[in-house]
This record gives sequence, C-alpha cells and structure tokens, in this order.
Amino acid sequence: MHVDHQIVEITLVCFAASVLGIVMMRMRQPAMVGYILAGFVLGPSVLNLIDHRDAVNLLAELGVTLLVFFIGMELSLRAFRTVWLVAMAATAMQILLSVAAMTGARWITGDSVLGGLALGFCVVITNTAVSIRMLQDVGELRSDTGKVAVGLLVAQELAIVPMLLFLGGLSGGGLPGLDTLVHILVALAALAATIAFLSKRKRLKLELLERLAGDRGLLTLIGLSIAFLFAVGAEYLGLSGAFGAFLAGLIIGNSAHRKDFVETTEPVKDILLMVFFLSIGLLIDYQFLRAHWGELLLLLVLALLLKTVGNVFTLRVMRVPWERALLCGTVLVPIGTFSFVLGNQALDAGVIGREEYDYLVALIALSTAASPIWLAATRRIDRWQRRQAELAKARAAEAVAEEKRPPMVRLH
Repeated sequence: MHVDHQIVEITLVCFAASVLGIVMMRMRQPAMVGYILAGFVLGPSVLNLIDHRDAVNLLAELGVTLLVFFIGMELSLRAFRTVWLVAMAATAMQILLSVAAMTGARWITGDSVLGGLALGFCVVITNTAVSIRMLQDVGELRSDTGKVAVGLLVAQELAIVPMLLFLGGLSGGGLPGLDTLVHILVALAALAATIAFLSKRKRLKLELLERLAGDRGLLTLIGLSIAFLFAVGAEYLGLSGAFGAFLAGLIIGNSAHRKDFVETTEPVKDILLMVFFLSIGLLIDYQFLRAHWGELLLLLVLALLLKTVGNVFTLRVMRVPWERALLCGTVLVPIGTFSFVLGNQALDAGVIGREEYDYLVALIALSTAASPIWLAATRRIDRWQRRQAELAKARAAEAVAEEKRPPMVRLH
C-alpha cells in the first residue's frame, strides 16, 4: 500500500510538536519552546526527517502576516491610554539604549553599524506571550505593576511597524532611500490616525458581522480575509503587507466584534504559530550550537543582565517605584517572537551575516526558556536584599534606643 511521504511528515510534525509542547508546559515553560525543539529534532541538524522546507517556509511567512494581525487584534487601546505616556517614553529609551549598545559593539569590532542597529531592534523586542505568562504566574497581571508591563508590551508592538519598514528599506548594507522614509512617515501617520480614531469613540459596530456572529466558521473566514485584504492593499501602496495586517487587527480588536473574532480565529492562530516556531527550529544548526555553546551561554547571561538593567533604568527615569520597576524590567527580558522576522529582514538586506543570524536565533530560543528561571532568581535576590535591609534598619533602631536608654543604677 502506497503512503504519501508528505502525510507521514505532517504526522511526525504534529505528534512531535504536541508531545514536546506538553513536556514544556509540564516544566512550566512556554509550549513554543517545544515547537522549536520539534523543528530542531526533526530537521536537517538532527534526524533530517523533514525535507520540504519550502512548504514550511511558505506557511511560516503566512503565519508571520497573521501573527501581526493577531497582535493588533489583541491590543486594547483604551487600557493603553492609562499608561501610554510612561510606556511610549520608556520604550523609546529602551530602543535607543539597545541600538546604542549594539552599534557601539559593532563599531569597536569594525563591523557594519547598520547591522548593530538591526540587532538592537531585534534584542529590544519582548516576547509578549512569555511575559504575560510570567506575570500570571506571580499573580501580578492585574496589578499596577502588570498594567505598566502590559503598557510597555503594547508600545513595543506598536514600534514593530516602523522597525519592520526601516529594515525592509535597507539594501546592500546602505541606508534606506527617501521613498522608504516617506513610506515610514505615511505608515506612522496612518497608525497614529487609526489609534486616535479608535481610542476616542465607542467601539465600531457592523450590522453584517453582528448577524454572522453565530456562524463561527464564516466569521473566521471573514476575519482572515480582512487581514489579507489589508495586507494586499498595503503592498499596493508600497508599504509592508505586515503593516496592513497589523492595521486590520487593530481595527477589529477595538470594535464591538473583538471577542467573537478572537475566539473564532484562535485555533488558526495556534496552528500557524506552531508552524512558525517549527520553521525556526529547522533553522537551528546543531553543529553551530555545539561549536559555539560557550559564547551562546555568555551572550545569554549578558542579554538577560543588560536587558534587565536597561529596562529598570528606563522605568526609574520615568519615576516608576523601584520594586515595580524591578519586576517589570525582569518580566520584559525574553527576546520576542517578532525578532525572528526582524532578523530575517536584516539578513536579506545584507547588514548581518549568516553566523550572526544563527546566534540571534539560538539566543531568542535560549532567552525564552531561561526567562522564568531568571525571574525567580531575581525575585529571590530582591527578597534577600530587602530582608537584609530590614535587619540592618532594626539593628540601627536598637542601637539608637540603647544609646538613649539611661544607665542602670546599681544598689549597694
């Protein structure tokens, strides 16, 4: 009996992704780490059981477009308004610090400064799903600390659009041309106008969509069609298709139909994200990891430390209390999913090399896995320091009280 080889590959992929996703969740790690491991194990670096990488890459590109659409759809502009000033200012400072650190490092080594700018963009972006999960685990998602952290995540996701357009305009290691800068300004103007329009009025209502609310399958198809329609329209205008999909998600996410669309498109999102992370796993080179494991561990520690320090510094500059700034700064450490896309843009533009991209891919995966451990360690150190400060304060109070106490009178 003939068995289609592609069906076997799909079966292996789904089974491996499911098993490793469950294992990671039992280990209190994001399921996406399991998906990356599945691609790594099944790919050419280890078992070499998947050889149709073109099809996987096509689905991954599709997943990227829809990923941006889902990001826009899940943003709540009304909740963002309460912390938008702190979030936008802190995010701008984080981007400047990250870019300055990366461009400075490459300038010292004599490499392309534009590559440092691209890597600075990649490193500053935070993995929203992992950060939200960590906030939930420590019970801070609905607190004031959680609101600040979520506001920063929203601001970073808004910053993805100009970053993506800027890197898309790089070619041959040169700066973007005037047409690219015009496209960025047009996109920012459109984004600002959309946000202003959606945040100052009641949620949009469309009569047709209200009638279709009961048909989940058709509603899913309509949501995906709107995403692709905006993506194609943006491409025709000379903008990024991802920007169009993001704008569509932003409009739907701040309409009266947000809940219906989120619920109906969630399964499609999960499947495409699995394929996206699987494709990332396929790109990881085992021989590269084996040859550079020492440098990768050093880069991981530096990334965790420097991102935490940079995040806390920017929040303290914005006068966020120390305890809240420390927790937010630690939660925002994992390098984001969209950094894969930004890194790929930089690689295509020729401003970073293949080896640097391999380092970036491995670092993103490692930071995703290590972030919960880093958060737990940071919180333990902070609690120990506070206990030591309280003990020191108590000892000082005792010493002051002892000095004020009158000397004992001896009876003879």
